[in-house]
Amino acid sequence: HGFDHFYGTPVTHCEGPPSYPAVPVFDDNKKVGRIGIDIVRTDLVNRYAAQATQFITENKADPFFLYLAMDNTHSPVFAPPNFTSPRGPYGAATEALDWVVGQVMTTLKQQDLAQDTLMVFTSDNGAWY
Repeated sequence: HGFDHFYGTPVTHCEGPPSYPAVPVFDDNKKVGRIGIDIVRTDLVNRYAAQATQFITENKADPFFLYLAMDNTHSPVFAPPNFTSPRGPYGAATEALDWVVGQVMTTLKQQDLAQDTLMVFTSDNGAWY
């Protein structure tokens, strides 16, 4: 069956520039831009947060499954410029990831869904830190 909606890239984060330049970003089957051409990689954090919160709001009336795969803490790490950390780029990326989780949780609370929602947070990005 797959998913009802997709927003993201068709490759893994580490396959992006420079080894795979101009990685496309898709909204379902429509290409909405290319990283490094008309989408700044660091803006993906904000785009993913906006897509996730919009999905929750639009689907609040029925049970839903949201799979949000953040890649900004995976090497090479990145974060929007408004996130900084004394721990360097990885710390900034982790703070940005924390902000996204907060946006999702806030939206669940605003839509009165938090008490009936199971959130699972998992990562494969901890082996080198």
